[in-house]
Amino acid sequence: MNNIRLHVCMTGLHPERNFNNIKNLLRRMRGYNTNIDLKYHIVFKSNEPAAAQEEVLAPNMKERLQAEGLDNVNFFSYESSFLRRYGNAHRRHHPASLTIQQEPLREFVNREDILDSDFVLKTRTDIHIDDHFIDMFLDKNFYESLRATGGPYTVPGFEYKIWNSFISPDFVLEFTDYFFLARVKELKQTLVQSHEESEYLWHHPVNSAERVFPEKLQFIKPLLPILERADITSVRSDFYWDIVNDNFSISYYGVGSCQKDRPDLDRNRK
Repeated sequence: MNNIRLHVCMTGLHPERNFNNIKNLLRRMRGYNTNIDLKYHIVFKSNEPAAAQEEVLAPNMKERLQAEGLDNVNFFSYESSFLRRYGNAHRRHHPASLTIQQEPLREFVNREDILDSDFVLKTRTDIHIDDHFIDMFLDKNFYESLRATGGPYTVPGFEYKIWNSFISPDFVLEFTDYFFLARVKELKQTLVQSHEESEYLWHHPVNSAERVFPEKLQFIKPLLPILERADITSVRSDFYWDIVNDNFSISYYGVGSCQKDRPDLDRNRK
């Protein structure tokens, strides 16, 4: 496989309580002997209301990382088009959640220096990524294993599968958004382009029988034509898991309501 460039994109909110987690991830990834071209990015909104600024980015984070010898981090800010249009109207369990969650990666992958052949590891900064995942992400053979096989349910244009750490067995495409990895070309197909598109996905019949988790709707978008054609509304369809496995590489499958196989996440959550 040709040279691999991996962008580690830390998204969401980056308050003080996440600072040590950010340092820990950077140090562990920098400590590996790998021939993968690693780029590190902290992505944040530039127009968050003033009252929330210290949640968006901990004070003096760039200077503090530099003082720790972690000076190769790109701080990428973007203006939230949702906040510009609607003001501080972000609500949980609402289409606005999907719009807000999609903006950071959408703005990032649209940069001129980001190539369709690049890969992105997206992670929230309140999440701990265990070493065995880092071992995997920094092994070139892992990327070869993501090549799509062109199965009967592969999304048109998908040359690589999207990797995710966990999928629930209960609801359609209920992935975690904690961290996932995708090639930019495929990632672009998943990202919503407007709040109107978020509302359409939110109210789509594929979500009608369950409590909606905004993060999973990202992964539903490119599969909608396939899900609609197969009339998929639950995981109990004969074709559902074939559709999943044609387009995703998954480390952990949930078993019933038991979460014992779920990776150790949310270590910084209060």
